[in-house]
Amino acid sequence: MKRIIFLIFSLPILIHAQYTDYWTGKLSFGTSVTIELNVTYDRLNPSMITLDCPEQYSWETKCELMKWTLDSFNVGIAAADVRIIGKKTNHDSILEAKWIQGKMELSITFNRSLTGIDPVRPQNPSLFVDYLIEDVRIHNSKDNIDLFGTLTIPKGFQMKGCVVLVSGSGPQDKEESMMGHKPFWVIADYLTKNGYAVMRFDDRGSYRSTGNFSQSTIYDFANDVNAAIDMVKERTGLDDSKIGLMGHSEGGMVSQIVLKDRPLAFFISLAGPAAPGVDLMYTQNRDLGDMFNISNDEFDKAVGPFLKKILTIVADPKIDSTTAIKKMMTLYKKDSKKFTDAARKRFQMDDPLGAAFWLTKPIRAFVGFNSTSILSQLKLPILALNGSKDKQVNSKMNLDVFRTYTSNNTLSQQIELPGKNHLFQTCEKGDVAEYGKLEETFSPDTLTIILEWLNKVFAK
Repeated sequence: MKRIIFLIFSLPILIHAQYTDYWTGKLSFGTSVTIELNVTYDRLNPSMITLDCPEQYSWETKCELMKWTLDSFNVGIAAADVRIIGKKTNHDSILEAKWIQGKMELSITFNRSLTGIDPVRPQNPSLFVDYLIEDVRIHNSKDNIDLFGTLTIPKGFQMKGCVVLVSGSGPQDKEESMMGHKPFWVIADYLTKNGYAVMRFDDRGSYRSTGNFSQSTIYDFANDVNAAIDMVKERTGLDDSKIGLMGHSEGGMVSQIVLKDRPLAFFISLAGPAAPGVDLMYTQNRDLGDMFNISNDEFDKAVGPFLKKILTIVADPKIDSTTAIKKMMTLYKKDSKKFTDAARKRFQMDDPLGAAFWLTKPIRAFVGFNSTSILSQLKLPILALNGSKDKQVNSKMNLDVFRTYTSNNTLSQQIELPGKNHLFQTCEKGDVAEYGKLEETFSPDTLTIILEWLNKVFAK
């Protein structure tokens, strides 16, 4: 059962504000996979539904809550073109449903279970801890939105400092949950047990937080981080000189934007981008080519040169969207003649809609971002960590930039971690599909490096 725990002056108060129903069934389509619906209620009202599929290492995929009543339901996952509709029977203990995906329609029966299916995640912290846990509402007055998060404070309010966690790309909850892993929960638990307060929060427009995620850019997310820092100061009594940021992936970009105008105590980049956005996206698409059946040879000879031209257009704020779409469609019509079918499908831009996908406000802000102008100004200690097998943010390329622009502080370090992927799991390949198969959520040796470095920063 999900619990929210408030600890005030070391006195535990358990509040059952939420609970979750678990519904499990088997979906057969030549093979058979387990499907679990997790329905979370705020009091009597369903507030969120997620879907798990253990055989595909898929956990906590958020469903759109269309309808969930006492006798029927209709939920969906728009990105996968999936709808699950049906009725409740046998005194609300069975769901008789249809799984509709595209033109396919299959029957599935769900049975209510008490505990649900959980992935094997041995690093998940215990629910019973000896530090303070406070659920907080963070008001971003600049954008008039509310963010919901959790602040953990060491026992006895004895804090060396505070770490504000900044999530990566995509709508994330406060744990940065993905494929059954909750890395921010693991990090917060470890650091709080070792003397540091930690703030983590749901992204705007995600889970409990308000706001519009899809229309927001890295600059909007920076406003959210500033609001979270202000909340930390209010709840802990710490000032900016005792508070720092730990940004994962895109969260490293967001952190840099905050630090440009707000000198804090430190910055920890977890696989954070430092190279220009154009170079970052180019290399990411090459490294992930196998995922889209695009070989390195094809990428280097045909796809790469095309993509570099596309990204240059996307990154240029002087080119309006209408002009950009025309330029991109012309380039695609010419260059895609050399592509395989897989490459054409991946970078389809033969119509305005396909080109416009690359021209949303958030993507243009991301691709157009250049860290070097900010990093060269920062004087605070910076720890840059990247995994050697990271295929989303190339380790060597980004650490080289950090080395060039963060040498002005003797405490700054740039470390490549052998055998670690983008999530800092110990891995074999570093592929995205591998994340959910691994039991390790966040490598213990990486946690040790972070703690030892923080202790040096606060020993000065």
